[in-house]
Amino acid sequence: MAEKNKPAAETTEKVMTKYDKKVQRRKEEERKEQQRRKRNRIIGAVAAAALVIFIAYFPISKYIATHSTYINVGGYDVTEVEFDYYYNISASNYIASWGSMISYMGLDTTKDYADQMYSQYMTWDDFFQQNAVESLKRTKGLVKEGTEKGFVYDAAAETDMIMEALKDAAAAAGMTSKDYLKSSFGKYATAKNLRPIIEESYYATAYYNEIVRNKKDADEEITAYYEEHKDTYDSVDYMLAQVEADIPEGESTTDEEGNVTTADPTEEQIAEAMEAAKAEADKMVKTVGADGELQENIKYTGAGSLYREWLFDAGRKAGDTTVVEDQYNHRYYVLRFEKRYLDPASTVNIRAISTDEDMGETILAEWNNTGANEEAFIALVEKYSNDTTTNRNGGLYEDLDATRLSDEIGSWMLEEDRASGDVTTINSTDGIHYVFYYIGQGEPVWRASVISQLASKYQDEMAERVEVTDSKGRLSYLKALAAEEAASQAAQDEADANDEGGEDGESSDEENGSGNE
Repeated sequence: MAEKNKPAAETTEKVMTKYDKKVQRRKEEERKEQQRRKRNRIIGAVAAAALVIFIAYFPISKYIATHSTYINVGGYDVTEVEFDYYYNISASNYIASWGSMISYMGLDTTKDYADQMYSQYMTWDDFFQQNAVESLKRTKGLVKEGTEKGFVYDAAAETDMIMEALKDAAAAAGMTSKDYLKSSFGKYATAKNLRPIIEESYYATAYYNEIVRNKKDADEEITAYYEEHKDTYDSVDYMLAQVEADIPEGESTTDEEGNVTTADPTEEQIAEAMEAAKAEADKMVKTVGADGELQENIKYTGAGSLYREWLFDAGRKAGDTTVVEDQYNHRYYVLRFEKRYLDPASTVNIRAISTDEDMGETILAEWNNTGANEEAFIALVEKYSNDTTTNRNGGLYEDLDATRLSDEIGSWMLEEDRASGDVTTINSTDGIHYVFYYIGQGEPVWRASVISQLASKYQDEMAERVEVTDSKGRLSYLKALAAEEAASQAAQDEADANDEGGEDGESSDEENGSGNE
């Protein structure tokens, strides 16, 4: 994120401490370093221009980018092509996820990322480098362990689909496939050298899914994780009533032109109104069970911030009541605790066909004519679906939390009379046309969430063990992190030194005082 605004300059002159002088010197060194980098970029640009003619006849830079080691991740040599692929995906996904807000975060996507600061020490180029390396670590960690454990997965078919999808995307953008790949994934990207990278990423995804499947059987681990994070997964029911303070308006005055101005109520008026509201809330404690509004199936994050800790206290029992002050909004909350429990709601397992054209009724008619069963639906997935994530496995989605889907889709899946084998077609608002086949209920929502967290934690730990070797100094973000760490350590050392000095001073005063006595 962009560096926060600095406070306005003080009107009095500040005494320069030893630490202030260090900071001033560091800033001056950083300014000189920035000038040096800028000069080097200019020199580099001139040098690159001078080499254009030579490279055109002897494309050694392309050979180096596609064959030599750019960095090493977990014992795997990563070429510049592969690094650029992950870098560009990292940048594109991040920018797309923030949308129009990205400019408010200090990033101009039309300018060089290396010339824009993400933080005090890191440029946006550094930030996207770091994200790319983290993605590489996760992928290579999965590939390494999967290979060592003999996991086999053929991702050729999925890769074929992706390559075809990229051709379609190029055509839709009015570009040649060659130009589209370069603009999307880096200047050396071609269909040939991207293919093994994409294929490997599908292998890694398949092995991750294998980890998830294995975690489903880890009952003891699931139980232990739930017990440690009960507040995240449990729900509570409680009665709630609000008592608003009746705060009077301040005095009104009229100027010579007839304009009426009403003053804010005084602190005394607010205090009196809050005192009266508190008295009413205290009385309501006895009747909140009958007069309050029932709040059902409320998670920790969904409960009011002023009283969620009270609701989720481990010792809370049915019938407990409390009154909570909301000073900011000038009101009181009256609560009566009812119960705490694990929501038994289940996820759903479905198969899906997604298309860009409105073919739902046509597909359903063909399904009816070819057996009207799950096997017939799987065949139609392979024939029609353009979802490269699931068309390899019959459009299967397991353990979906339907409450997180769009209203129309989620409502259909969660209808009480929904039965295995039900089908429907739904056109989403984003232009995708779906045909769904309902298989049945999956894991309970809470358990599916725990399994996902355990698998993700396992992958994180695996990625932490993956070492990155940058023998040629390609990764500038490592230098930025080192500079940030050094500055933080220097500030901590300075603070520790000041603390020690203060403690010494206090000891001396005490000793002097005791001596005078």
